Amino acid sequence: MNESPHEIYRQMFECSPIPHLLINADTLEIVDANPAAVDFYGYSRPQLTTLLELCLHSREEILALINQQDCMSFRSLHRHRLGMIRDVDVFFTKFQHDTRHLLLLNVFDVTAQRQRERSLQSVAQNFPNGAIVLFDHDLRYLLADGAGLPDAGLNKADIEGKTLYEVFPPETVAFIEPHYRKALAGEESHQEVPYAGRVYAVYYRPVRDENNRVVAGLAITQDVSLNKQMERALRESEELYRSLVSTMGEGVVMYDCDGYIVMCNTRACQILGLEPDQLKGRTSIDPSWHTIRKDGEPFPGLEHPALVTLKTGQPQRNVIMGVHKPDESWSWISINSEPLMREGQVHGVVVSFSDVTEREMAEEKFEKVFRVNPDAIYIRSLRDDRILAVNEAYLRLSGYQEEEVVGHFTQELNLWVHPHERALVRLLLMEQGEVRDFEAMFRRKDGSIVVGLLSAHKIDLGGEPCLLTITRDISAYKRLEQQKVEFELQTEKLRLLRQFLGDVSHDLKTPLATINVALYVLQKSSDERKKAEQIHILELAAERLESMLDDLLMMLRLDAGVDFEYEQVDVNLLVRGLLAKHRLLSERKEQVVEFLPHAESLMLKIDKVYLRQALRNILVNAQQYTPQGGHIRVRTYQEQRTVVIEVSDNGPGIAASQLPHIFERFYRADQARGSEEGGMGLGLTIAQKIIEAHQGEIEVESQVGRGSTFRLRLPVLLNLYK
Repeated sequence: MNESPHEIYRQMFECSPIPHLLINADTLEIVDANPAAVDFYGYSRPQLTTLLELCLHSREEILALINQQDCMSFRSLHRHRLGMIRDVDVFFTKFQHDTRHLLLLNVFDVTAQRQRERSLQSVAQNFPNGAIVLFDHDLRYLLADGAGLPDAGLNKADIEGKTLYEVFPPETVAFIEPHYRKALAGEESHQEVPYAGRVYAVYYRPVRDENNRVVAGLAITQDVSLNKQMERALRESEELYRSLVSTMGEGVVMYDCDGYIVMCNTRACQILGLEPDQLKGRTSIDPSWHTIRKDGEPFPGLEHPALVTLKTGQPQRNVIMGVHKPDESWSWISINSEPLMREGQVHGVVVSFSDVTEREMAEEKFEKVFRVNPDAIYIRSLRDDRILAVNEAYLRLSGYQEEEVVGHFTQELNLWVHPHERALVRLLLMEQGEVRDFEAMFRRKDGSIVVGLLSAHKIDLGGEPCLLTITRDISAYKRLEQQKVEFELQTEKLRLLRQFLGDVSHDLKTPLATINVALYVLQKSSDERKKAEQIHILELAAERLESMLDDLLMMLRLDAGVDFEYEQVDVNLLVRGLLAKHRLLSERKEQVVEFLPHAESLMLKIDKVYLRQALRNILVNAQQYTPQGGHIRVRTYQEQRTVVIEVSDNGPGIAASQLPHIFERFYRADQARGSEEGGMGLGLTIAQKIIEAHQGEIEVESQVGRGSTFRLRLPVLLNLYK
């Protein structure tokens, strides 16, 4: 042999009729899949990306199963691309290739077997005076049930999972084992078996899969100690089967080998609008059906599921067909067909179908709503990010033609003006599964910008995960809103300008009047002592004017927007330096200023100049309003991720009615003092704007007669953004 072992194994993998999946054991991604797996799941190889899209188990459940041991099997439910759910037995083997841990999964479709087992169990539980058992090639019981088990001194727990040799005594085993072997060899047989003082008629049958392979044996037992009992049981059993078919929620019809209906249940007659005698003897290609496809085109007779199964022996699943009923109405039905095999030949077909008219009408309504909706709608695949469908409003909003959008990736269109908005929408979808009323900016094909209000929801279309996105163009609304904001801003500016002119004219007149009086005295007086007093008064008035102008300029700069220069600063050192600079005013009023710094350095990335100005305004405010001989305390400390600078005094305090207004421009709690020796009422406003520009806040606590406390809170998190 010239082929390498690797090539031989590769050919075995490719040619195997059993679906094989090669899985990354750590990520559950599909590394490779053979053609049988491609046919089994209905995806192309590139579309088979992860086991989680095929398996109904969660990631945690799958990892728990594969981590138990290196080689084992488990039962699971797997999803076909078209949405069909099938029972499978999964056998896997772990191995390592290079640095990767891999799993080789062999997948066996046992849907039909599971359905048979469930049907057998349902029938067995209602089977009078008898029992049904299912056994495998090792003569191990897979299923045992029936009302006759207790009469024979047996129960399910004593039988299921055990072998024939463990359940029955040797003389019974010797009597029935040959018939078990015959059933597993594909032969039918029956015998009468004496057991536990009774006589049982036992019928043995092989159980075959869809490929006509014998996968198990079936034994049906009946207590025939009295012939009348057996006759009654057979009659009841027949009625039970008929009752089961008659009461099924789906329509069921049986075709003979020539394609004629020979049996139907009540539900089939109801769905098709015919009586049983009208339905029997018809074929699926009867022209009175006027069968059509979903697109309205005629449904060719030779492609009807029943005839396809008769011809090929292959079952058909979920075929949608429109059927014309005698009352001139239409029904949409979803059809499944299953061959009836005898000696390897199709001798009939069982067809089951359900009425999906309401579902189809709902889909048609959705399509109409989708098409005429004034909001822009598009649907894209979450598997490969391709756009699957768009409506007219989307084409108008984006400026593209349908052929330029459908089938293309969303990235090709370059619609998002700000990539971070697109990233945020994806994050919200991952965390919440949907997005509601997200405002974003989009770029049209011609380059113009529109503002949209976007909502997105995950949906399932035929088993494929998709995203439905609805966008409303709010550009005109945003323009009106901006015009309103600009109008309100201009109105507010006019109001503030009027207030400013009124307050400034009043505040500037006071020091100017003082200067004029002092100049007059200087001109008229020859007394040097009086001249010296007036010069000192002039100096104080000039200082007040300079301070007022500084506050005005500072307020203008803050309103215009300041480019702060951030640097690492020790808050304790900043406060200590400021207190030293303003010690003279406190000493003049014989005030005690106490500084209680935090035990460790409090480092913040701040604009030192502006923060010093904010703290100076708070400190000067405390000094001015604290009486002669009063007490001022300054503290620094840290609360979680916040640095706090606290200034407390024992001054007159602020009334509760005034507290909400103290940070307003030109507001003074004590109007009488403000114009004479205070500022213009901008100090606290400036301090607040500076602190808020540093992402912080100012708190105030005050009681009349007991003083006030100002707390400047600055977040340490500020360092992460500067």
